[in-house]
Amino acid sequence: MLKTLLRPFLGLGKLPADALPTLEAEGIHFLEEGLWGTITYRNYRAPSRYSSWRKRAFVGALVLTSKRVIACWGRERLLNVTFDQPLLAAVNFSLEKPDCLLAAYDAARFHADRSGQVELRFSTPQAGRVMELLRPHLTKFDK
Repeated sequence: MLKTLLRPFLGLGKLPADALPTLEAEGIHFLEEGLWGTITYRNYRAPSRYSSWRKRAFVGALVLTSKRVIACWGRERLLNVTFDQPLLAAVNFSLEKPDCLLAAYDAARFHADRSGQVELRFSTPQAGRVMELLRPHLTKFDK
């Protein structure tokens, strides 16, 4: 309860302030801050890190503009993919539940020094709307 009350004052789950002007210029279609979520690592390797399975909760932000999708956890961008990149097809977006958006991807596709699976889950009542906004962009790279 205390974390919920302090979240706005501590800036938890907010989009980095330096990113907002760029995203506004691109045209924001969806922005939600303070989203509860989890990040799951499976057979994950990165410099100085290894996890056969690890799950962490976070409070973050999710943004869709006319050009990209961004998921942030504090100042860290967990996902930042433009809709014209073929790399977008490497992210499997789905509705795990009506109020849970899942974005799963192979870490090696985004970083040469990493491997394993990464799963981002965002808890939002607007998960269905996010999928509707993403769907036209996801079909661009289908074969």
